[in-house]
Amino acid sequence: MAMGIPSYSLVFGTMASTFVTGLATATFLTFFIIPVAWDLLMEAKERTANKRREKAAASI
Repeated sequence: MAMGIPSYSLVFGTMASTFVTGLATATFLTFFIIPVAWDLLMEAKERTANKRREKAAASI
């Protein structure tokens, strides 16, 4: 539909383009952005936990 082959491409072409764009965006987010954000959050969590452990060990 996005390529304009069927006779109703004028009506459904914009809808198909929207679907293709949405699927591409969702795929990009799922494969790249979300894993990177997760990794950054886990590193921050580890740093916080290490600081707490060092602080607890220093106070003993």
